[in-house]
Amino acid sequence: MTPHTGDRSELRDGDRMLIACTGRADRSRLVRYPPPLELPEPGGMYVLVDDGPTWAWRYEWVPDEP
Repeated sequence: MTPHTGDRSELRDGDRMLIACTGRADRSRLVRYPPPLELPEPGGMYVLVDDGPTWAWRYEWVPDEP
């Protein structure tokens, strides 16, 4: 088995990913590759920030507009 280097090409459709969350109490989300771009929640949504290697991807909280 080769170690995970964070290279996007290592992931296949359906692989599970644990992606960090910022801006709210959630620490992370377990999703399948390719991860959803948005995760709707009451009061707003998490939006995927996929700049850089996959290990650096994160979901940022965006609250609903009042």
